[in-house]
Amino acid sequence: MKESPVWNVLCWIPLILGIVVILTPELLVPVCTDFVEMKSGALRPMRCAYSAKAEILLGGLLTTVGLLLVLRRQFAAVLGLVVAAIGVCILVAPQSWVIGVCMSKTMPCRDTEIWLIAEGVLAIVVGLLLWWRFRKILAGA
Repeated sequence: MKESPVWNVLCWIPLILGIVVILTPELLVPVCTDFVEMKSGALRPMRCAYSAKAEILLGGLLTTVGLLLVLRRQFAAVLGLVVAAIGVCILVAPQSWVIGVCMSKTMPCRDTEIWLIAEGVLAIVVGLLLWWRFRKILAGA
């Protein structure tokens, strides 16, 4: 199948997006670094720290799938669905019903949440576009 340059570039986006997801909660738009004092007096990281760790893990997973996508185009349809699924996970991890971020609207992690939601939506769109474009290979056509 003859591939246009647009589809070749689309195959690289999950790899790059995975790196951006890894960098977002720590470097690009960092989450809070404060601790919450428990009733026992122990200090514990805020919810957004756990959300950041989950996002870094999901970013690593997206980077790995993106690398596979670049190296093995014959699996692009299936990997596109995997990219979309990872995008859904990136999208829901900072939501309060999963892991969440700080409750206060003035905390810096609220900005991180917005960026991660945008990155998750982009991953879903790219994954579905990859699946749509390369599904004929999956069907054996």
